[in-house]
Amino acid sequence: MKTPEVSGKYELRRALHFGLCRTYDMTVRGLDGSVESEHAGLEMLLVRAGEFHLRLGAKGWTARAGDLLLYNAREAHTEIYRKDASCSLLAVVLDDKVLSTLTASIGIDAPNLVFTSPLLRPSTDVLRTLARLFQLRAVPGVKESSLDVTCSGLALELLLTCPHTGQAKLQKNLFSGRFPDPFGKAKRALASADPALDVADLGALAEAAGLSKFHFLRAFKQQAHVTPRRCFEGLRLDLVKADLLQTDRPIGSIAAAAGYADLSTFNKAFRRLNGVSPSDYRARSLPR
Repeated sequence: MKTPEVSGKYELRRALHFGLCRTYDMTVRGLDGSVESEHAGLEMLLVRAGEFHLRLGAKGWTARAGDLLLYNAREAHTEIYRKDASCSLLAVVLDDKVLSTLTASIGIDAPNLVFTSPLLRPSTDVLRTLARLFQLRAVPGVKESSLDVTCSGLALELLLTCPHTGQAKLQKNLFSGRFPDPFGKAKRALASADPALDVADLGALAEAAGLSKFHFLRAFKQQAHVTPRRCFEGLRLDLVKADLLQTDRPIGSIAAAAGYADLSTFNKAFRRLNGVSPSDYRARSLPR
């Protein structure tokens, strides 16, 4: 995504995440012109306010607040800005390897996958996972495993709910049980799990993944080289760190919402993974 060489106001905050995805927070006011772009990855644009105009080939779409634009960014696309319009956007570009890891075993060529209806109203699960990704984006030192699980969960929701050129092959393998594979199912369950879930309750996570506890643990540990319990606790505490940085909620309230029975247990878990107490983390990380 390029910064447009046009008049007006264009605010762009972007971040790169372990080669898994790129995230953008954009505000556009009073721009007049267009920007042509073409790059690798699956791109999605969520319009928070105003409207946004996109052209893919000979077709054009206008997305308004609450709409999601979803397309293979290898397709030549043009962002169109109009002087009398403004918009606020959240954008994510998932790296090809995120989709390829999920689809290679069933013969779908992820880098060339095309979504056939770019303009859509996102599902609750897609919105929730996007919100979680942008929470994690702001956390200094966020764990790669937290972003990997979240990006994979987002990719799976999109692959399963949005029409695309690989849909027939995907559906065939979905019905036969070959898609998602056990590791994909496990990551999807972790990505969508309630942060307040007891990290020791593998049964609930395994059930959400459609696997036995044994197969859930084996599938995850073989691929990720870490237990799902440890990965989920890392994700949960990364989301806690986002709350510590992005809100002024009392630490006890944040701990309770994250499923910790008491403040002492929470403080020990947080210090074990981060080397400092939650209060020290908040004090050191917030701008002075």
